Amino acid sequence: MTTNKEHSGFWDTLHKIYIVIAVFVTPVLALTKHFFHFPSFEYFDLSIIALVLLSVGCVFFFISSRVKAGSEPPFYLKKWFLTIYKLLTLSAFGNLLFLIGGIYNPSKDCPQSKTRIIIMLPLGDVIKPAYQDGMRQMYGYAEFLNDYNTRYTEDFEFVPVDHSMNYDVAKQIIEAEVNRGTKYFICTMSKVNQELSLHFEEIISRCHFIGEKPILICTVTSSPKIILKPNLIYRFYVRSQEEGKCLAELANNKKLNSATYIVVNDPYGKGAVEEFRKNWNGRFTEGVKVDFGTGVDEISEQISNQFNSIPEGDRQVIFIAHYGNGIDNIIKALDRTHTKGVILATSTLSISDWQEPIKNILANYQWYTCVPKYLSVDKNQDDVIKNFTTHTLKRLVQTINLQKGNPTSTFDENWKKAEVYTNLDITWDTNGDAIVPMKAVDKTYFK
Repeated sequence: MTTNKEHSGFWDTLHKIYIVIAVFVTPVLALTKHFFHFPSFEYFDLSIIALVLLSVGCVFFFISSRVKAGSEPPFYLKKWFLTIYKLLTLSAFGNLLFLIGGIYNPSKDCPQSKTRIIIMLPLGDVIKPAYQDGMRQMYGYAEFLNDYNTRYTEDFEFVPVDHSMNYDVAKQIIEAEVNRGTKYFICTMSKVNQELSLHFEEIISRCHFIGEKPILICTVTSSPKIILKPNLIYRFYVRSQEEGKCLAELANNKKLNSATYIVVNDPYGKGAVEEFRKNWNGRFTEGVKVDFGTGVDEISEQISNQFNSIPEGDRQVIFIAHYGNGIDNIIKALDRTHTKGVILATSTLSISDWQEPIKNILANYQWYTCVPKYLSVDKNQDDVIKNFTTHTLKRLVQTINLQKGNPTSTFDENWKKAEVYTNLDITWDTNGDAIVPMKAVDKTYFK
């Protein structure tokens, strides 16, 4: 028979110490913002475990104090059960101390041997069109590592992370990484970056870091509504402003006088058609916005419903903007519904891998797309997504190295000073946004 005397000794003493510490520390954590900004999510899990064991332990000791000497205790006060529980308690005690140390003496206070750069991009859903963009971004990342492996991998840690085309996911990644001391973030896709750039400063203000504010670099992001701020948020990519302008001017010069559109229903598609419309001189009819990931059947149905009410003479031009094979789905839907018109597509259509599956359909259309206005011909520059992922990484790394060489200089000064070969005459607007010169091209450009 087990008695209360068997509950005394080292284990009980340790357990009581744990409970005393937990009783005082847990409310402090809960009543301060430390509780919500752990250096990693694992710390939060440890705190939950500690809280659960604390509650159970208090109940056990309350019941134990009411068990009469010599009586048969319930199973949860017997030695075999308490031994298991006390082992868990010992583990929780260590975890709690680790938690306290991690929060009040976080790893960010220690100099990192490498500069950590988080690369947030879409890699999660292989079915949706943005995945193809994400893979091309990974090709650009791989090309960067291949070119600069020996120079940079000893000094930098590059961490690709899937943001699932979701702002909330990107926000959680940034919160966790800033709290561990990460200062540099590259994020792709307008769908994520439009909202992320709007709230980035607010997000990091609730985090814990020392020294200068973290930096967000947006790439593979064309939306005209990206919010930029010196020494905080930058963009390095082809913009909808230049794409829309060069395609609209092409159509204006060809004396085409009516247009409509089919675009993805997100900041990229909306921004692209908005910029095209600003520069268009003719009649403009409302077109079709397709949801992210919509297939050929659904797009065909939307085209039939919308375009049947538009005379062919009122849609001489069909402006298109989408991601990855999403642009292929639109072209296939146009073919299926026998919809005619001059196709003007954003630079997505300039990528050969997305032209190939629809080349027979494109042969039956007059179509144009836009590409960066390179200073010289180079067949290795036919993939704007891959190339600018590489260019952005090179520019960021060079900027960081310039700042290390001159600690009193600012990120903004060094970002504009960085000299990365792009074979382009890039200029900067008053907000520090990169202006990539663009030109409209037809099918003969790709032969």
